Amino acid sequence: MDSSTQDRTRTRQSRARTPPSVHVERVGSTSTVEHGRADGERRRDVVVVPRVPSNVEGEVDA
Repeated sequence: MDSSTQDRTRTRQSRARTPPSVHVERVGSTSTVEHGRADGERRRDVVVVPRVPSNVEGEVDA
């Protein structure tokens, strides 16, 4: 297996690790991530996102 195939596999795995239920809201350089849970509880975490790739799914305000 060559390195390029390995990189593609690693990228696919890392991308699949993000659940579709996570909603990311961009506020300046920080993002508010809401984790939806089965019991209805919502935990809000403020995550620092220095640079958001253009291939991220969801609403991204430029």
